[in-house]
Formats: sequence, C-alpha cells, structure tokens
Amino acid sequence: MNIWSSCDNGLYSAGLEFKNIFKINHKKIILFTSFASTIFSYYLYNNFIDFLSIMNYALPPIGVVLIINYITKKDYSSKNINDVNCIAVIVGGISAYFLKFGVSSINVIVVASLIIIVGSCINNIIINKGGNTSYENK
Repeated sequence: MNIWSSCDNGLYSAGLEFKNIFKINHKKIILFTSFASTIFSYYLYNNFIDFLSIMNYALPPIGVVLIINYITKKDYSSKNINDVNCIAVIVGGISAYFLKFGVSSINVIVVASLIIIVGSCINNIIINKGGNTSYENK
C-alpha cells in the first residue's frame, strides 16, 4: 500500500506540473503520464542494469562541468549555452564507455576537465582576436 500511495502522489504531481507547462487539461495529461510511466517501468524492470550503466557514464561529466563552472565562473547572469561544456559532457560520457582501464568515473573527470580547460583557452584566444563565439568572457 505504501508504494501505491507514493506512486499515486507522484503521478498526480507530475500531471499538475505538465498542466502548468503545456496548458492542457490535467486529466488528459495524467492519463498520458500514467500510460508512459507504465511502459517505461516495464522497460526499466527488464533492463535495469543497462540503465545503471548509462547513468554511470552520463552523470560524472555533468557533475564535473557543474563543479568547474562554479569554481571558475564569476558572473552567473548569462543565459547562453556554453558549447565547450556540451562537448565536455558528450565526450566524457563516450570516453567512460570506451576507456577500459582504471576507474571509469575518474577517467571521465580527467577527460571532461581537460576538454573544458583546453576549450576555454581556445575560446579566450578567439575572443581576444575579435572572433564571434557564444562563450562570454567577462
């Protein structure tokens, strides 16, 4: 009974949040999210180890990008997407899958950090030469 009541509250909350985002009747959204979550839970039940592996590849580079940006960036008012960070997350996740030596999470931290450092240096060189880039240097 405890699991059912927790899932019921989570489903209702998700329906209300989607209602606020998409401005659609919440009954239709709750019906859709319940159907989608049932399908997803069946898939996840059969492939849980694969899901954990994907999370092991994807989460460390995201954390590295967040930590490095928190330490190095001084102005948080910019809403621009940083291309270097996106590349660092993607290449970090791919390197976690393909590098088979050492600890996977530490390999990802090193690879993503190097990409951010080198990419930021290249962006600073482009900015100082007057090039156009989405990375703001303030």
